[in-house]
Amino acid sequence: MQEVGGSIPPSSTNSFGASQPLSVRLTPTPPMIDKILGRYTVFFGIALVAVGMLVGFGAMLVNPNSVFVKAIGLVPVGFIFLLTGTVVALLGSGNK
Repeated sequence: MQEVGGSIPPSSTNSFGASQPLSVRLTPTPPMIDKILGRYTVFFGIALVAVGMLVGFGAMLVNPNSVFVKAIGLVPVGFIFLLTGTVVALLGSGNK
């Protein structure tokens, strides 16, 4: 039998990008951007719903003629952002 000398080529052991610096391995790739955008859109929608309900209904209880009662209109807009963010995060680019 013939013995093969030398070492294992680095390309055959680099299956997870371990030779690259951590900052290069953690940069977002295009499929991750969809999930990040969707996540922040969901968070923004939650914030809009919370602000609309707290400010709008709070103002309605204190003074029904207050201009802050119109903040209730933020609630449906927040739900639109919630739905949009969920769709973008789950159905964006898929697993490529």
